Amino acid sequence: MKLLYKILGIVLGVALISAGITCFTAPDITFLAIGYILGVAMIVSGISNAVTWSARRKLGLADGWTLAGGILSMVFGIVLIVSEAAQLAADVFVAYMAGIWIVAEGILRIVKSSALHTMNTATGGTTPARRWWVVLISGIALVLLGIFSIMNPGITAVALGLLIGLDIIFAGVNLITLTLVV
Repeated sequence: MKLLYKILGIVLGVALISAGITCFTAPDITFLAIGYILGVAMIVSGISNAVTWSARRKLGLADGWTLAGGILSMVFGIVLIVSEAAQLAADVFVAYMAGIWIVAEGILRIVKSSALHTMNTATGGTTPARRWWVVLISGIALVLLGIFSIMNPGITAVALGLLIGLDIIFAGVNLITLTLVV
């Protein structure tokens, strides 16, 4: 049985690496799949809520909100899967949110660098806070990158598609490595 698990782990790892390479070579298409994936996730969540509601109903603990939330999730998920316009809207939303998130992270780093600078001054420059300027530079770089991402969501989409592909490749390598070690 252990040999079967090893073979299965290696086969699935190779499949993940192949899928990751495919995503990496077509990052635009990978990114455009995000709306579809969100739709599937909404449907699965809706089904889960409906099953939870059913189990709670048998125990006399059901509330209509759980069922309503499940039905709403399923409806929105179906709309997202069947409507290319809804998928595109979700994809564009993700691209812009990524840019906004990068800007916010940059601003937080700039604020943190100020606190580190204050700490560095108070300790006379003897702590790791003496490198507060590195945090400041990375914060400024993130703000600029985020603004660039917001102004060019297509480039952000390709970058996210590449990162998804890379993550899937690493997951496949990790699975093969764990399978061979265990």
